[in-house]
Amino acid sequence: ATDVWSKKDCTTELIGCIAEAYQTYQSTQGASGVAPAFDKDDDMAMRFVTAAANLRQYVFKIDPIQSLYSAKGIAGNIIPAIATTNAIVAGLQILQAFHILRVQLEAKEKGAKEAEEGRYKSCCRTQYCLRNPTRKGYLLQPSALADPNPKCFVCRSATVDLTLDTKSWTMEQLLRIVVKGQLGFAEPTILINGDLVYEEGDGAEEDYVCNLPKTLDGLPAGGIHGGTVVRVEDFTQDLEVDLAFVQKDDWNADEAWKDKDAEQRYIVGGDKPVAAAPGATPAPAADKGGEEKKEDDSKPAAAAAEEDSDDDIIIEEEDPTSAPPLNNGAISNKRTAEEAMAGGEEVGAGVAKKAKTDVVAVGAE
Repeated sequence: ATDVWSKKDCTTELIGCIAEAYQTYQSTQGASGVAPAFDKDDDMAMRFVTAAANLRQYVFKIDPIQSLYSAKGIAGNIIPAIATTNAIVAGLQILQAFHILRVQLEAKEKGAKEAEEGRYKSCCRTQYCLRNPTRKGYLLQPSALADPNPKCFVCRSATVDLTLDTKSWTMEQLLRIVVKGQLGFAEPTILINGDLVYEEGDGAEEDYVCNLPKTLDGLPAGGIHGGTVVRVEDFTQDLEVDLAFVQKDDWNADEAWKDKDAEQRYIVGGDKPVAAAPGATPAPAADKGGEEKKEDDSKPAAAAAEEDSDDDIIIEEEDPTSAPPLNNGAISNKRTAEEAMAGGEEVGAGVAKKAKTDVVAVGAE
């Protein structure tokens, strides 16, 4: 049972199993009318599977060729696959891949290296699997692709410029302040020139912990210097970012950096998501390094009112003596409006002054 069959042995076994299966089917057809199901403990079934699989491996040069004993162990660990939603979604993904290949072929026929901008978005669709059919009986609902989020490292070009002093910063500071505090990585993996220098998560090697107290320029794989591009990966979030380092030695030359701590002397280029490490206060969101980006409180009141005026209407007084009659269905202060309409009078200065600051809802209640 542990011997590996040759091509001749596999062919002989396959033909013999087919003849044996036919005889078994003929003998049981009168009783049940159904062929027996596959069972890994059935000797004939396992010989058939082993012979057929090995012949396929011989044809396509797939190694290693399995013995009957090995094939039985593999068959015992296979979970039968059924046509579930996962299989449907996988098929829809392949269909979208066909659209992408078609766009690339069209671009190649036109002599262009890349497809026209926006061409992929126009040909691909987001497909939703519905539990209940639509009015037309469809169970799949396509929709246009959403635009990439410019602040998402997955949607946009995942390269971030990072300016700091690689001679004084350590790997521990880089991970805590920038990678986790600024970029929001949970279990980062650090690679320098393709060589692994640090990793976290299940199954991570503890040997790389010794690199945490080392300065960036003293790390293995040549270290990190100005011009070095470091790959940061997080498989728990399916996230990858390239950090392009820029070396800066003299931070005291700029007045803005003289009073900053060493851990605040860095500059992260581009927009980025800010994620706080659990149980710790993250480094402040920086527009230029460690400088905290403050909200602009100098926005004119008129501009603020305009932003908030999408759903509300502000009534302002132009002339107290010529204020128009108030609409009963439009004023939130219904009592004041009803008194004005019932008296048939124009609203006086006092009511107009109050209406100047009242927010009213459009439409009858």
